[in-house]
Amino acid sequence: MIELRRSAERGHANHGWLDSYHSFSFADYHDPRHMGYSVLRVINEDRVKPGSGFGTHGHRDMEIISYVLEGSLGHKDSMGNGSTIVPGDVQRMSAGRGVLHSEYNHDKSGVTHFLQIWVEPDVTGIEPSYEQKHFAAQEKRGRLRLIVSPDGADGSVRIHPWRAAGSRSMGTSSAPATPSRPTPAPSSSSRAWMRKCWCSMFPRLSARLRQSNGPGARALSKLAPSTKLEPIMHIDTGIPAKQRAAIAHGLSRMLADTYLLYLKTHNFHWNVEGPMFQTLHTMFMGQYSEAWNAIDPIAERIRALGHYAPGTYKEYLRLGSIRETDGVPQAGKMIKLLIEAQEAAVRTARSVLPLAESADDQPTLDLLTQRMDMHEKNAWMLRSLLKK
Repeated sequence: MIELRRSAERGHANHGWLDSYHSFSFADYHDPRHMGYSVLRVINEDRVKPGSGFGTHGHRDMEIISYVLEGSLGHKDSMGNGSTIVPGDVQRMSAGRGVLHSEYNHDKSGVTHFLQIWVEPDVTGIEPSYEQKHFAAQEKRGRLRLIVSPDGADGSVRIHPWRAAGSRSMGTSSAPATPSRPTPAPSSSSRAWMRKCWCSMFPRLSARLRQSNGPGARALSKLAPSTKLEPIMHIDTGIPAKQRAAIAHGLSRMLADTYLLYLKTHNFHWNVEGPMFQTLHTMFMGQYSEAWNAIDPIAERIRALGHYAPGTYKEYLRLGSIRETDGVPQAGKMIKLLIEAQEAAVRTARSVLPLAESADDQPTLDLLTQRMDMHEKNAWMLRSLLKK
């Protein structure tokens, strides 16, 4: 049975720095009729005032999904992750055996409006982990887009699957335990989960999203307001903080792709074999050298916008769209893989263009134009090698 619940009927708490609506019982709000739905425990719609946020606090044995609707949300955790989440991003943190993290609105004027969703996983005591993906607006416009699922279907963020409520197992690694009930095919399980779990959380979505509530398990601990994480120097270059955050995040994805492209090309330069060895060895050296020299300007532009540039391979794998290559492919396959990587870098740069254009950010526009031109040129040269 489908039950329509009006957004105004949810639990509400206003702490001054935080204005929060609770779809299910949370902190001081307790309603026995709305304790959760199966393993779905929390859907909070939060608005955080400028210069405020959730200081360092802990979680364990919970899948935590954050989805920013407006503004930006700074994130840091004890796993070493640090990022800024902007509209279109979906962040998943598996708390596992325990993780500390903080969330902060660094903007000086704008409110951060976001959803925080908690789902109980099928195992406890696992290694904490983190994932973040961006979903373009056109993927969601006029239709529902699967963004979180237990199997990563349709490119969604993957969370640990679940057992029946109250039936959870202990785990010692990040591998989920075998479910105690048959598991449907990935596409059907993901869509069924989405239909059951996404709720009418606020007025603007109430016409499209429906909520079915059922009995749940336990009440949840209270999150307390806290102090600022670190002082941030005020920046006034004519680009609002929200737009700077969005552009910096886009450039971080571009930086990740550039670094991954450099590494892939350098790998192939070392290991290429066959009749075209000299030609490919030399071409690959020129292309990886160019990619290496492009890394610094991108990172420095991110810093100029007031954000930190990602600098670990873990972050690059999370942010980038270029995948690693296993083993040593044949020369022809190397060429095809590099064409795909060059074109992926073009698509990433192109996706940042509207953000820079809307902010009239000319330095970033110039940088993006240069990168697209170079990647398209490299892809053309590589394609010419495959011409019969």
